Amino acid sequence: MRDAPNTAAGSTLVVEDAPPFVSEGRLVPAVIGVGFGVRAGLQGALGQDNVVMTVTHPPLIGNGLTKQSFGTSIGGELTPGITFYQFDYPYELVLGDWTMTAKSNGVTFYQTTFTVVPPETLPDLAAICGYTELLS
Repeated sequence: MRDAPNTAAGSTLVVEDAPPFVSEGRLVPAVIGVGFGVRAGLQGALGQDNVVMTVTHPPLIGNGLTKQSFGTSIGGELTPGITFYQFDYPYELVLGDWTMTAKSNGVTFYQTTFTVVPPETLPDLAAICGYTELLS
């Protein structure tokens, strides 16, 4: 865990081994345990530390938060890194556009948008995290 005071949870999970991507689409089911993000590497052998990832999204349930940010890094082209957002709490399950922007020292490395949809919209992806088992 790493302190992330500008997030709703106050910390982020640091993952050494990136989980596999099971979809390359931009639609994300609103299910606890589902994560979405970016695998990126900069040209050359060196990456970039001190990157700020800003995630903007519809208001979170209960607190109305619409923007969160945390520190991350981007690997080099030989060892790209992954930065993702995972739904860990029910208050995060808000539908709509979630935009991730990676910046350092005023330089934007990338910006991408995912759309969070009801689980029924993507039943196969939702099932990966046990959503269908919750219904039975």
